[in-house]
Formats: sequence, structure tokens, C-alpha cells
Amino acid sequence: MQVPEGSSLAIMGPAASGKSRMLAAACGSSEPVRGSVSRLDDTFIVGDLEWSRRDTPSSIAREIIGRTGAQRVTDALTTLNLWEVRQKACNSLSPTQQQALAFLPVLLKSASLVATDSGLDSLDLLTLEGLWSAMSLFRRQGTILAYTTQRPDLGERADFVLVIKDEQVVFSGTPEALKRTAAETEIEVFTDDKPGVRALSDPFEVSIEEFELGLKMRAREGQALAARLLLEGYGDVKYIIQRPPSFAEALAVLMNR
Repeated sequence: MQVPEGSSLAIMGPAASGKSRMLAAACGSSEPVRGSVSRLDDTFIVGDLEWSRRDTPSSIAREIIGRTGAQRVTDALTTLNLWEVRQKACNSLSPTQQQALAFLPVLLKSASLVATDSGLDSLDLLTLEGLWSAMSLFRRQGTILAYTTQRPDLGERADFVLVIKDEQVVFSGTPEALKRTAAETEIEVFTDDKPGVRALSDPFEVSIEEFELGLKMRAREGQALAARLLLEGYGDVKYIIQRPPSFAEALAVLMNR
């Protein structure tokens, strides 16, 4: 697969499926058993920052960028929701704040590839949104963001998703493609003539279930055409509701195959 400049890649899968190994191979911190990886040299891997008992978020930022980038330090600490605790000892910060602190170098240094192994998963919502917005600016300048995650909401944010199960890639593509290929679209047909509509839908690969006001159909990718034909070609159909699968539902189907 190829990940273009300025894109984001989410590597997903159950525990011990090989997500971390895949990310490490992509970043160059380990070599793949088979195949090859062509990567950018300028890579930053988000990890645990080391600090002394007296270090604070503010002092660590100055160590990274020096005293000439005061505004960038302010912006970075604010983005990570650390401005109010900038003078507090790092050891006294909450685990969530310490995880946010690990992303401080990302906002103060430029890199062609930024990688984090589950680092986004434990961020609080406010910090995650601020960091994602900041990374969007970097990505517009060509930075690639690659991350492992078990959170469907973070997987759906990415431009590309790589799903691994039992150390095998079971899906590679966009979040929309995953939703289309891994789960069914639910189509509710509201009609008084259930037998007639059922007969009309027979040529399509759909499963049909009756409910009080009509029929509920589940169709594979491309079968939404059945609903359109029913609506446009069968006068008794009042209206149709299509419910495409969510990213989380499609991911669950893929994991259980």
C-alpha cells in the first residue's frame, strides 16, 4: 500500500494482532520479516518523555525549541490543554496530561512522518480535538500521521485504514470503503403490498424481514439499487429509509469473519 504525503493512516485490530509491529516496520524501528518498506527519513515516533523531578511542561518545551520560540511554546501548550499546568512538576500531572505531554515535541518540531502507538487512545476529548486540528495544519504541509488504535472513532477519522487480524492484513483502504465492503446496508420499505414488493426484490441479494409498516431489507454493497428500483418502479411504495452501516459495525463484522 501507499500512504501519500499529508495523509493519516490508522492501523487497527484486536490485541496482539500485530499493529505495533506493523507501525514499527513502517517507521523503521524494526525490519519486516518479508517485503520492504520505503519511508521518509524524517520520522518522529511519539514516546514517553523523560523528565527530572523539577521539570515542568514549560521547561521541557523550552529545552525542545529554545527561548526564541515563545509563541510556539504557548500555542503548543494551549493546544495540548497544558497551559494552566505549565509550571507544575511533570510528575504531579495526571496520566492523561502526561500522555498529552508526550505529543509536545510533535508540535514544536517538524517531521515528515509522525507515528504513535496507541498514544491518541487515552487523550481526553478536548486535548484530542486540539491536537487533531494542529496535526491537520502539519498534514497540509505534507506531514503523514500514522497511529495504532482500537477506537472506531479514531479509525474513522483517518484517510486510510489498515486492519490486521492474527498478523494478517484483512483490509486496506478508506473508512468509507471499509463500511461498504464489511457490512450490509439496511433498507426499510414502507408499503401496504408486502407480497408484491417482496416478489419485485427477489432478483437482488437481500434478506427481508417484515415489520408492521412494511419490509426491512439488508443488502450487500451495490444492492441499494434494489431500493431505488422499488421506489421508482413500484407505485405502492410510500417511502424508503436506507441505513448504511456505521464504521464500528463494519469493523466488528470484519473482525468476526
